[in-house]
Amino acid sequence: MADEKKKEPKPLGPQKMTLGIWVGMLFPVVLMLVIVALLFQSKGDGENDARSPFEFPLTDTQEGGSLKGGDNTEPQSRKAVRGDMEASPERTKWNYTKGQKSVYLTFDGGPSNVTGRILDTLDQCNVKATFFVCYHNPEYADVIAEAASRGHSIGMLTYSNRYDVCYTSEDAYFADLNRLGEKLKEKLGYVPFLIRFPGGSSNEGSREYCEGIMSRLSGQVIERGYQYWDWNVNAGDAAPMSADEIVEKVFSETEGDNIVLLLHDGEGKETTAEALKRIIEGFDARGYSFAAIDRETLVVHERIRN
Repeated sequence: MADEKKKEPKPLGPQKMTLGIWVGMLFPVVLMLVIVALLFQSKGDGENDARSPFEFPLTDTQEGGSLKGGDNTEPQSRKAVRGDMEASPERTKWNYTKGQKSVYLTFDGGPSNVTGRILDTLDQCNVKATFFVCYHNPEYADVIAEAASRGHSIGMLTYSNRYDVCYTSEDAYFADLNRLGEKLKEKLGYVPFLIRFPGGSSNEGSREYCEGIMSRLSGQVIERGYQYWDWNVNAGDAAPMSADEIVEKVFSETEGDNIVLLLHDGEGKETTAEALKRIIEGFDARGYSFAAIDRETLVVHERIRN
């Protein structure tokens, strides 16, 4: 029998070869189109998140607070707050004549470990207040922005809040004030117009360091775009007092309609925090409203004695 010839595989036909080549070429192209489509879909879903943060309004959280109770109402923008509260020599209109039956709770010497408790009480009573701050306790400095985010006004004492530092000369005073202003600009985005002299404008202790300094400073601060507020009711809590004594003293001194009440929220003022709710309830029962100091508030100046 003749040997059979070994069968060799038939070459791939032209049509089959062409189909195989096309499949191999088109597959990566199709895959790439699918990937591109998925990327465009992802971009569309996250379009808002990709915007610059400057395109979003500031929320409470961004300004140092937190949203409460699911309330999505946006607070006043930081820009608007800055425009109203920032020191400016060009803004010279002040209210020296017209008051109303209001009480302005003012707290000096903080922030400290007591300030948070005071803020919580104010929130519970739905009352706004004014905090004249210094920089004794840098570890509590973030509380300043927290107070502002809750709608309270921020004013300045000086960085040191010490007579022997700020009252040796006019230059020394403004150096101490400006040092605090720089810190507040970091925290708030502006330097407040609102100030209070350490010890008030009527203090006589400054005479030990510089004769006549309060008479000169009282005009110079206004020329530079600030306004100072003294008080007309003193709770007396700079000295150690019980909560009962603080409440009694406040209402024994209260006369008239426009009350600027001096309180303290420095280190160790737990009895002030304890007395606060009773003070608020007492003024409310007497028909007073409550407000934080702003540019429309009746200015309260004491008689200068140095």
